[in-house]
Amino acid sequence: MSTASCALPERRTIGPRRRGRVGRVARLLAHLVRMWLGAHLLVPRLGDAQRRRLVRRWSGALLAALRVEVQARGHLPRRDEPALFVANHVSWLDSYAVSTVAPARFVAKSEVATWPMIGVLASRFGSIFIKRGCVRSAARTVGALAQALHGGDAVAAFPESTTSDGRTLLPFYPAMFQSAVLTGVPIRPVALRYRDQHGAPSTAAAFVGEMSILDSLRQMLREPRLRVDVIFCAPIDPVGRTRRELAALARAAIADALDLAAEDVPLRRAA
Repeated sequence: MSTASCALPERRTIGPRRRGRVGRVARLLAHLVRMWLGAHLLVPRLGDAQRRRLVRRWSGALLAALRVEVQARGHLPRRDEPALFVANHVSWLDSYAVSTVAPARFVAKSEVATWPMIGVLASRFGSIFIKRGCVRSAARTVGALAQALHGGDAVAAFPESTTSDGRTLLPFYPAMFQSAVLTGVPIRPVALRYRDQHGAPSTAAAFVGEMSILDSLRQMLREPRLRVDVIFCAPIDPVGRTRRELAALARAAIADALDLAAEDVPLRRAA
């Protein structure tokens, strides 16, 4: 009489790295749900100053959930002063990184309004949406920016109009700078650079091409930690300058802060 042994299936274990990734995603989703609920229930009852403080706190918590550290330096802005912030564009995290220091109403592409959760949050916190490639939409956006600046708000735009991997600086569209020409409000260039846990420049946060939010998250989660340098350049006075001059000055300041080649790159047409 023979006996047969039945081997138990091998039990799979989750390694510490994978557990860390799962934990980061769980914390991000939990924070997004809290933000979504707060955007509906809390934000409508807040004044402007309270809303800005909430944006600053929530932005920091979102980045912390993903283990993205913010290091801000340079000509840090005073709180609650009107300004047109313009930054190079690398990631969907950019606006949150800037908002940890300078909460502002951001210009975003119209597609963002349709993104799950993030679109609702952007709308509730006063984002100004623009349809890319549409001259009329650009003109309406400039008017909305000027109105916000007249009202004492800080607003922010990404004049490259699209993202890069952070290793180059694309040409700037000058259209958004017209709002500073109309109002006389200073321009505050902001240079953004992402680094890995060792301090080396990283493309892990880059949101480029046809990448989806899920693709972006997978790419970021391969890095145990990330750091984003938020470098505030010296303010630029718009008085007596054209929007094209202002765009060139802002681009040169950001290129210098990022140690990128400052070669002349033709400005894009106002569209």
